[in-house]
Amino acid sequence: MPGYVLLDTGATYNAVSPAARASRDYGNPSGAIPLRGGAGAIDGLPLQPGIRFRCGGQVLSAGPAVAVDLSDFARHHQIEVMGVLGYPALSRSILTIDYRDALVRIDEK
Repeated sequence: MPGYVLLDTGATYNAVSPAARASRDYGNPSGAIPLRGGAGAIDGLPLQPGIRFRCGGQVLSAGPAVAVDLSDFARHHQIEVMGVLGYPALSRSILTIDYRDALVRIDEK
């Protein structure tokens, strides 16, 4: 599913919007993980290992990952958000942000 991936170097989990994984089973909702962010509290449902994000030519392993409803964020900012890359995926990479040209580069360590 095309959409924006937010970078959050302080996020404990990587997150995927349920819309991006509509055909998948999220398992038992009683296993939800309480999460807190800038918008308040939300529950994340743990996903099976093996989730990957493809950003340009780079494929990043995104474990541990949770399914989180990102629709309120997407609606508020009027952009399609399909996931959040947090510390677990970014910690194994070199992240370069070019603010002037609005570019992000993710390289292997």
